[in-house]
Amino acid sequence: MQGFEVMLKSGKSVRVDDVDAYQPEGPMTTFFTVGSSRQVIDSWATRVASYRTADIVAIQRCSQPVPRSLVAIDVVELPELARYDTERDHNERYNEHYALA
Repeated sequence: MQGFEVMLKSGKSVRVDDVDAYQPEGPMTTFFTVGSSRQVIDSWATRVASYRTADIVAIQRCSQPVPRSLVAIDVVELPELARYDTERDHNERYNEHYALA
């Protein structure tokens, strides 16, 4: 099973393992396990974790979960993300990088 790494505006990165998908639900973004025979998020999906959508800078898929024996703590400081103070600032840097008009 796979997981996701969620990068937050606070500069922290949170790893959510053993989930198949995520979707926004109002002000929250929720991560789900949908089961091996299902391909969609529906009433049978299991909610695993939720984070405020406004606090999320990026979400990356992780195909190789970290073995539980190696996980000491699942929140890691990432000072390089501190430069993205706001979502608008992040979007401006993205647009500058890809020269979107």
